Amino acid sequence: MLKSVLQAAFDAVNRRDVDGIMSNWSSAGVYDNPMVGHAATGTEAVRQCMVALVNAVGSKNQFLVVDRMSEGPSHVIAEWHVEPPDGRRGVHVADFDDTGKLKSVTVYPRAS
Repeated sequence: MLKSVLQAAFDAVNRRDVDGIMSNWSSAGVYDNPMVGHAATGTEAVRQCMVALVNAVGSKNQFLVVDRMSEGPSHVIAEWHVEPPDGRRGVHVADFDDTGKLKSVTVYPRAS
């Protein structure tokens, strides 16, 4: 079940739909992604990071979750890359609150 929440967030990134991305987040969410520059806490700060992320992905590229996604009781780990390939790839470690909303996401970029 939690995998579907994270997949929905990736799908919203593919659509460049910041509101869709944010619908999966708890109000006290924490997003830490060195590719957008800093960690963010709370709805407005996370939203600003999602805007930066959507802009960084660009209109030609699309986030794709590769088939290495695993789910634990309150977390999901997903390996991803950008398609068409431009070298951006990494791992998301997502933790969820008791309601199934994203509580924290830490992004670990990987070198190609």
